[in-house]
Amino acid sequence: ALLPYRVDMLLFVRSLFLLFCLSQIHSVDESNFKKCDQSGFCRRQRKIVPRVSPYVVAPDSIEILATSIRITVRNTKNNVDFVVEFNAIEDGTSRLRMREKNPLRPRYEVDGALVGEPKLQNLNIASKDGGGFVAAFEDKRVVVAYDPFRVDFQVGVATVVSFNGLGLLEFEHYREKEEPKVEEEAKVDEGVGEDQDGDEEEKKRSLSDEIETDETDEDDNAEIDKEEDDKEEEKDLWEEHFRSHRDSKVNGPSSIGADVAFPGSSHVYGFPSTQTPSI
Repeated sequence: ALLPYRVDMLLFVRSLFLLFCLSQIHSVDESNFKKCDQSGFCRRQRKIVPRVSPYVVAPDSIEILATSIRITVRNTKNNVDFVVEFNAIEDGTSRLRMREKNPLRPRYEVDGALVGEPKLQNLNIASKDGGGFVAAFEDKRVVVAYDPFRVDFQVGVATVVSFNGLGLLEFEHYREKEEPKVEEEAKVDEGVGEDQDGDEEEKKRSLSDEIETDETDEDDNAEIDKEEDDKEEEKDLWEEHFRSHRDSKVNGPSSIGADVAFPGSSHVYGFPSTQTPSI
């Protein structure tokens, strides 16, 4: 006779616990978490213009090893070089790793994410021309385009993964902070008893300058707006503030962003809940 009572009580307690959890979820203060417009690296990454990638491969940099192929990729905006390495793994998958070629200091790399280092197999160049090359192993192909840099991973003739297909790759390199340039103050000669002809000539030049300034007001305003935007972004390169927290970046910005597409796939799993809406 007590069994139904116990079951009802158990259901009641569970319901109370569930309501408590839901109330805690709704009571989370979202202001404690940064949004994209409050984070310098997020704003910079989202400003990247699609299909205008500055990353290109140096064709003469291809290095073929027994189980890997290495190439040098250059960011033509700042002439910073990166080493990209391709590996073929025995389970039929492949791996791409990208690092700064001459870093200010070594990047942190996750250790312990894998049980052990993957066993590699031979990776060979199947074909090469002025626009890129194709590396092959088993029935897999790694198709690399030089300009702009792009990688398509294929099984047979079908592309299953595409890297930098939209040209959104942005690898922020470590750098040393440049000291602001101090502009020399213009020296003004305020001599007494200047020649009147000189004054007249100065007035003519001033009038000419005013006319020229009126004609270029719009261009100047646009340039001022751009400079202000650049200054706004510049201050976040080395230090950011959020509420009472201060994040000092001694080696400058270091975010990495890229577009990875899965052609032919209707579902993609394993991405965090903070991914972009396009996924």
